[in-house]
Amino acid sequence: MSLCPCQSGLNLESCCQTIIQNPAQARSALALMRARYSAYALQAMDFVYESTHPEARHDIDREAMEQWSRMAQWTGLDIIDPGHPDESRSVDDVEFKAHFLVQGVAQIHHERSQFRFDQGRWWFVDGQDLYSGPAERPKPYVREQKVGRNDPCPCGSGKKFKKCCAQQITA
Repeated sequence: MSLCPCQSGLNLESCCQTIIQNPAQARSALALMRARYSAYALQAMDFVYESTHPEARHDIDREAMEQWSRMAQWTGLDIIDPGHPDESRSVDDVEFKAHFLVQGVAQIHHERSQFRFDQGRWWFVDGQDLYSGPAERPKPYVREQKVGRNDPCPCGSGKKFKKCCAQQITA
């Protein structure tokens, strides 16, 4: 028994595996979203395709989806907004951050996904990509500005640096 990739704390068999095997088992948009994350981690792309509403499948590039799933090492899932557990809703949004490594570099995929309850089950309809890229954005290199002894003092006094703030530094 292994823990579920969706980080629910449950084992895979009693969590997302049942939904991956039968998408109608998803009781909420959140449960379907967790199962879709697990499917990427497990490279179960047929489930990702089958859990997408038939009206939304025209945008799917299965080859790119499979390639992304294989090249990534899936490391975690953060639920930002779980949506509404109210089963009477027919549309729900779930916001999440999927964490993964590509060639050892930590990446994040931050998305708000829309789900629809239709034909007696939950379906993925669309996703709004909020951020995809490195987990830590590179910091710009800023060269330290050096003040020469005879340069104007950066404090704005109008004096030379050696007659102003340089004396305070050496004192």
